[in-house]
Amino acid sequence: MFSMLREAYKRDGTVMNTSAWVAAGEVVKGWNEAGGDGEEEAKKGRFIYTGNFLNETILPLAEYVTLGVGKNAAWYWVNVADGLYKASKGWRFFYADERKEDGSFIGDTPGPESNGTFLLGAR
Repeated sequence: MFSMLREAYKRDGTVMNTSAWVAAGEVVKGWNEAGGDGEEEAKKGRFIYTGNFLNETILPLAEYVTLGVGKNAAWYWVNVADGLYKASKGWRFFYADERKEDGSFIGDTPGPESNGTFLLGAR
């Protein structure tokens, strides 16, 4: 596991965590700018980060390390942002992954039906 190149670790962290952090910052800036005239509309701000099950499950497979580390880092700040902004601004931040009806991980068989159901229910 630790033989992985540092560049690969850094690259994957940038893709899964840092880039989403930057995007969320831009979204917040836009929501702040939309205040005033469109204050009610600005309160409807929603940011949905596409996560995975690795914030709840540890798989002892080296090929999942960067995926788990990157998504876990994002899981943390997404939840912090939701807690900070929900009451004061009305903005919501969600860490979403696809699940079966019983709550278990969808595996490698995702579908548009379950995605649509989740997102429509998150309003």
